[in-house]
Amino acid sequence: MRPKSFDEDAKVIADCLREDIPVIVNLEETNPEHARRIIDFALGTTYAIDGEVQQVSEYVFVCTPKTAMVTFNREEPKQERDFSWLTKKL
Repeated sequence: MRPKSFDEDAKVIADCLREDIPVIVNLEETNPEHARRIIDFALGTTYAIDGEVQQVSEYVFVCTPKTAMVTFNREEPKQERDFSWLTKKL
């Protein structure tokens, strides 16, 4: 999904995760303030359900419930939870 605002979009992400549905969150076109709130909410939700958030690229994250597994096949090592870009743009 490409969230635009926190209120509705964060709830959709949480609802999907609670129903064991993985979510790809693309924050490229999201206001940095909303992006930070959305990713914080997604991190809290996945923590609460024993899920995981993996950063795929600078603005794309994969949120998975504990029933799903995501593997990466690329040459360079994946970047581990580096959310520093959110604070740089504020």
